[in-house]
Amino acid sequence: MTEHIHGPIVGALPPPPGVTPNFVDPPSVQAGTVAVIVVSLTVSTLCVGSRAATGFVNRFANAGWDDYTSFFAWLTLIAYCVFILESNKYGNGIHMWDVPAPEVVQLAKVANAAQIFYSVPIYFTKLSILLQYMRIFVVSRTGTTFYTIQGLIWLNLLFYIAVTFALIFACNPREKTWNPMIPGHCINQQDIFITTAVVNVVTNIMILIIPLNCLRKLQMPLRRKLGISVIFATGIFATVTSIIWLVETIQYASNPDFSYNAAIVGEWTLAELAAGLVAGCMPTFPQLFRQSIPKVSAGLRGYWSRARTSLLTSNHSHQPLAAKGSWESRERTHNYLELDERGGQDFGKTMEDKRPEVLALGGDGKGKEEDLESGKGNGIGGRKGSNGIRKTITVEQEHV
Repeated sequence: MTEHIHGPIVGALPPPPGVTPNFVDPPSVQAGTVAVIVVSLTVSTLCVGSRAATGFVNRFANAGWDDYTSFFAWLTLIAYCVFILESNKYGNGIHMWDVPAPEVVQLAKVANAAQIFYSVPIYFTKLSILLQYMRIFVVSRTGTTFYTIQGLIWLNLLFYIAVTFALIFACNPREKTWNPMIPGHCINQQDIFITTAVVNVVTNIMILIIPLNCLRKLQMPLRRKLGISVIFATGIFATVTSIIWLVETIQYASNPDFSYNAAIVGEWTLAELAAGLVAGCMPTFPQLFRQSIPKVSAGLRGYWSRARTSLLTSNHSHQPLAAKGSWESRERTHNYLELDERGGQDFGKTMEDKRPEVLALGGDGKGKEEDLESGKGNGIGGRKGSNGIRKTITVEQEHV
């Protein structure tokens, strides 16, 4: 028999008939839990990072509270993963009969801390999505959409505060939460977990319905409406994971194998949090692609131009001085011009300048950028009633 420091090791739970406890290399689901953590953090980091990149492209001029709360929710998700990894040290994901009794006490203590902390990432994930809906769909502080979103924000806040206090004071004395041998009494914490899972499912469904209902009322082409609906419908993954979490919680409610069951339920809470962050970031992706792809393309063109110039200069290094000067003058051959529809004398004037530059010209060339875009002032090309659209012409000029 395996010996402990003070005697034989005793499992936290008697094994089922025919099962021999294994305290050396017990079967567990810890590898699956770690895999879920890696996937959840990778996907959520990519999405939140892309959302931050969108703000960086705009110099965070349009950043709002939905962006800040999304970032904070991501940070708390990382902290929640740390709790789960810490619980793995004490037998999380291992059957109770394979976990020494003293370690289960430590496991219950870490698990209780994780359960209490869970309210923070789940609330801020939902808050970020709801605040995003406020920016997108709410025009005035009236109407069904506004009151529905506000109601969900405050109801979720009150509910998760109540859950937090219920878990903190579930047992009297509090130490009995992780050590059942201490005299005292506890409320049934499984009821708290099931109630939390039910509320999560209901609120996730409501959060999923809000944008789809708003889009249904908008006047836009069906194809575009369906495309936008698909973006917001990614929230269905968070809803599905919360439903599975509810089913698992009910299934294991009366099962005494706490250490093993808690790991399985915990994996679905991680999946729900990650799916919620992804759903909240999805509406920002079209803007990121629309703004970043042209910049990346321009950067690649510039890199290729410099590389080609460097190659040509290197290959021509043994040419006569006059010819070499000809190549040097070709190092500056690209002028990128933003012209109005008429072109005109501004084009010829710029052709005389050898310095690469970007010009936004309209009318007399003195208008403000906002006037050009809106068609105010002299208008584009000096014409009134212009639609404010400029076109970009790339000119390659060669000096010999």
